Amino acid sequence: MSKNSGFDPLGHGRGESRSFNLSMPFRRSKAQDEAAKRKMSVSEVKLKVELCFQDIDNKDAERLRYKVRSTREVKELWMLRSDIHQLISRHISQHEAAQRINALLPCFAHWMPAQSLIKI
Repeated sequence: MSKNSGFDPLGHGRGESRSFNLSMPFRRSKAQDEAAKRKMSVSEVKLKVELCFQDIDNKDAERLRYKVRSTREVKELWMLRSDIHQLISRHISQHEAAQRINALLPCFAHWMPAQSLIKI
């Protein structure tokens, strides 16, 4: 006579749920949460913008890098999104350009009105 230990073959105890908890499977780290809450500096936003097209190396990209580096305000960087989108679209793809521009939106939080921060 075998004793039932209360565990099924997968190691679940009696009465335990066998489903994966999907309520918060991909929580951000505390550092990411804090970074999202604080306002990025102009130099941090410039760096993020420049990094989004770092894999493109031609005259158009160099001109755009110069523009990004010479900006003084985040609003100027916001206005360069169209140029960045065109550059990435021409050299990689329109889909990739939209993804990269959308990924920049958190950089502009606290600088631009919330209703302006709309995904492409």
